[in-house]
Amino acid sequence: MTAAAIETRARDPVWRSTKMGMSRFLQPDLSRLRELFENNVAANDLRALRTHFAVVATDLATGELVLWDRGAPGVAVAASARVPIRYESMHVGGRHLVDGALNAPVPVNAARTHGAQFVIAVDVTDRPYGKALNGSGMTAMAFQMMRIIINRVIRQLVARADFAIKLDLHSTMQGGVAHSI
Repeated sequence: MTAAAIETRARDPVWRSTKMGMSRFLQPDLSRLRELFENNVAANDLRALRTHFAVVATDLATGELVLWDRGAPGVAVAASARVPIRYESMHVGGRHLVDGALNAPVPVNAARTHGAQFVIAVDVTDRPYGKALNGSGMTAMAFQMMRIIINRVIRQLVARADFAIKLDLHSTMQGGVAHSI
């Protein structure tokens, strides 16, 4: 797909919508994301793609990083995008998989280990922004602490990439901005 076509799809609220009546916190799956890949990727196995592609997920039971480089692209991406607490884990091959960001918020090391000679890191992590906590109480403080920790880890990982793109998704609803770092 062209960059313009990808942007049009990403802005389409239809594939991101949830079923009515579902909890606003825990969603059952990412079937629309999986379908988006199934309908727009010209291969039914990651190994058949023209450009080598892999995703990372985390085994929720063991905490182990799972590098996924074969199988259905839609299933791999949907497993990797399952942010804990927001989405249920995905049961694949006897494992309960969630977001790979628990192990590799920017998987530069996984890319290098998998043979990448040039790594472009894309950082989509929420930033602390140095302003007052959004809300009060333990939950707001816990999320702010996680942002601080994750951002410190990401700075170290991004430094290992050949080129990095930092996306400011914090203001996505107000028109996020991309910055190269």
